[in-house]
Amino acid sequence: MLSASVLVDGNPVGKITAKPGELFSGCLLNIPVGVFCDQMIVRLDGDFAPISIQSMEIPGSIEEGPVVFPIPEKMTLGEAVMKLSDLKGITLEKRSKDIVFAAKHLSERLKESLDVKMRTAQEGLFVHLNLDKKIGKECYRVDISQEGATLMGGSRASLLWAVETFVQLVKDGNLYACSIEDKPYRPFRGVHILLPAREQIPFYKRLIRSMLVSLRYNILYLNIAGGMRFQSHPEITEAWIKVNERANKGELPKLPFGTCGGGSVLEQEEVRDLVEYAREYGIETIPEIQSL
Repeated sequence: MLSASVLVDGNPVGKITAKPGELFSGCLLNIPVGVFCDQMIVRLDGDFAPISIQSMEIPGSIEEGPVVFPIPEKMTLGEAVMKLSDLKGITLEKRSKDIVFAAKHLSERLKESLDVKMRTAQEGLFVHLNLDKKIGKECYRVDISQEGATLMGGSRASLLWAVETFVQLVKDGNLYACSIEDKPYRPFRGVHILLPAREQIPFYKRLIRSMLVSLRYNILYLNIAGGMRFQSHPEITEAWIKVNERANKGELPKLPFGTCGGGSVLEQEEVRDLVEYAREYGIETIPEIQSL
């Protein structure tokens, strides 16, 4: 069931919930008059369904320029200096595997978010991608001026963060002059998820690519339980399947993590593919397996 709630300075002030099977469309979430805060959180619960935010307006808290999140450590933001359409394409400092991967991600994100096609270019204004380890593994920079845009990272992951920041700097088709230097302020930034069912794997990959990367996560705590085939201990897999089948019939209580793997069993190759996919985006996986 979809729901949206608002917290100001950590205190809930409003919530709306969609009816089963329905989506939010044109909904208003009213907040009492006179609420002042330093921090407002809009919490969306999609119940594992994909969430697409087309627009959000908060009267009394309207930004004229683009909003960048997470908020960069250092950011100077100026006026709009060009249209995104003025950029003729993407150029690469060199065709390394990491830079090419980031360029592909930028092209895809521009198409998905702004319906703009952008490929590699040879002349004119462009977005230039560079990777320089000297600035620090988790540091990135974004510079936009009338001369074009430069995105730099100290690694593949931080260059992807620069890409995500660049996409946020487009508002109403305009690009704003800016100079951004940033790095995550915590070394470990993890999210805990259950091993998905086989049919949920495409969604989990979208979650990694479209959300975890943009929020700078670098650790995926993957609760496996018995949802992956243990080739050296087939008795674990056999017991997992039998207990889940009996629990689904109401003959036994539900297992605490019985939904791992959808209550069934994923092959090791499928789990390995998910782990490798996360690693491509700079996210390492830490498996969690209950042993008691």
